[in-house]
Amino acid sequence: MIRARQNWEESPYYNERLISLYTFLKRAAGPELGKQVYQEAVSQDIPFGEKHIANPRYTGRVLIYPISWLEKYFGQKYIKTERDLIYESREDDFDF
Repeated sequence: MIRARQNWEESPYYNERLISLYTFLKRAAGPELGKQVYQEAVSQDIPFGEKHIANPRYTGRVLIYPISWLEKYFGQKYIKTERDLIYESREDDFDF
């Protein structure tokens, strides 16, 4: 599910992949940072999605954001690693 006040198809992020903070940061973000990122995305009207994950460390809902927006927010480039490629193949099993 994609959430945005603006029309998602007209967003500059429409063709962009959405990823979780965990995937972007290569570590768990934690609830406080997650809340800060969410609030900033809402204040900037950045479209974001959500998905449900289940693994040994966490089961529940995670929010996903456009990669380029996360790069701007954190001031760093997203570097895809071999672990990300494995994770992406598993993401295909999730409903968005």
